Amino acid sequence: YGGSSAGAVILMDDIEPYLPADGLGPAPRVYPGLGIVEYAIVPHCDNEKYGQLVLSIADKYEEEGVEVYRINDDQAFVVNGKKIEII
Repeated sequence: YGGSSAGAVILMDDIEPYLPADGLGPAPRVYPGLGIVEYAIVPHCDNEKYGQLVLSIADKYEEEGVEVYRINDDQAFVVNGKKIEII
């Protein structure tokens, strides 16, 4: 699987903390993700425009006891079996 930005976020179970990032617009109120991973993947952490927002989202996940992986725009999050790398 390959995904960037929202493509990485959607792998999580609960994506409601991302609501401030894009808002709902005409989309229905659906907050569950695909539930494939049990941790939070937070992209764009070093992004000039979105960095502060996504870091606050990462903090919210951590406050809820969720393991968080912060990813910068020039990085990739790689899962191979049980091995996780940020490259």
